[in-house]
Amino acid sequence: MLLFVLPAFASEAPDEGPDFDPYLLAQVQATVFDMDEAAQGDPAGYGDPEDDMGFKVRRGRVGGSLTDETGRLSGSVIVGVSSGFDAFSSRDEGVQLIEAAMHAQANDLIGIDVGLTKVPYGRENLFSSSQLTFQERTVQANHLAPFREVGAVVDIQKSGARVRIGAFNGNNSLFGDDDPGLLTTARAEYTLGDGDAYSTYGTVEGLTLGVGGDFLYNMEYATSTMGYGGDVIVRAGGLSLLLDGHAESIKPTASDITAPGVLAQTMRWGAGGQLGYTVNDTWEPAARFEIFDEDTSTSDNNDVMLGTFGVTSHWWDDHFRLGAGYVLRLERGGTAVSNDSARLWTQVSF
Repeated sequence: MLLFVLPAFASEAPDEGPDFDPYLLAQVQATVFDMDEAAQGDPAGYGDPEDDMGFKVRRGRVGGSLTDETGRLSGSVIVGVSSGFDAFSSRDEGVQLIEAAMHAQANDLIGIDVGLTKVPYGRENLFSSSQLTFQERTVQANHLAPFREVGAVVDIQKSGARVRIGAFNGNNSLFGDDDPGLLTTARAEYTLGDGDAYSTYGTVEGLTLGVGGDFLYNMEYATSTMGYGGDVIVRAGGLSLLLDGHAESIKPTASDITAPGVLAQTMRWGAGGQLGYTVNDTWEPAARFEIFDEDTSTSDNNDVMLGTFGVTSHWWDDHFRLGAGYVLRLERGGTAVSNDSARLWTQVSF
């Protein structure tokens, strides 16, 4: 696909050499209080705040992007490490390739991304990790939205409207696709106003409103998954409100190669809402409520309801962050589980 857009760049005379933009992100968390100290509680299921008291590097990433003199061709490579909740079992703690993608801007309307890049599905999923208020995405974003995959995205933008259509391997592998089908996605959104619709920190002039909806379909060996959802972000002055929700249906298919992850058609859904306010361009108190239902046909089976409350301080033009918060474990029904957690977090980003 890049061959069709490259001739458009040849006629533009270069004004200067390529521009390199380095990237650095370091996030460190400290759990200072955790109700559940039982070893059998590890690893936590579906986002429960099961981090034992102690420290961890949540994310560490380094890389950069290189843009040609025309501004129409760019490439980015990012490597790093990340950690989930504390687990009793062994974890993959090696350095991994986070992103390796090339972007080509054919004209003012159409752009193309190819490589290991973000899947356009869910606003919160598309937030940069450095822009997450609590350094964590909601449970529904982690379990209902793919993050990065190898594939291609066509990005069309015009006067606040944006449509992204993507095709990916959908098997979390960098080295090929052994599935019978592709992961295909489509996302449409509209943004009104000049504020950043993929960040909750800071103040904006006037009103910024972003509304989006998306769809995905993933055909694998033993299952097929259809997902859909929508999101809204509202920003006015220092106020920010983010709403994001998705659902998906998973069907087992006839396969003698691998066992399906579900034995019958399974429907699951999740949603989250976050309200925050930026004070003096420094303090960002925020509250988030989220819910995730793993299987709508059962009651209180791995269902999760969480409330997160905290404040993040921003320093040195937001290159440094320091925050503290409390995660409240709520129950939709059944026996209550004492699993609240309190944590501190820091971040350095360039």
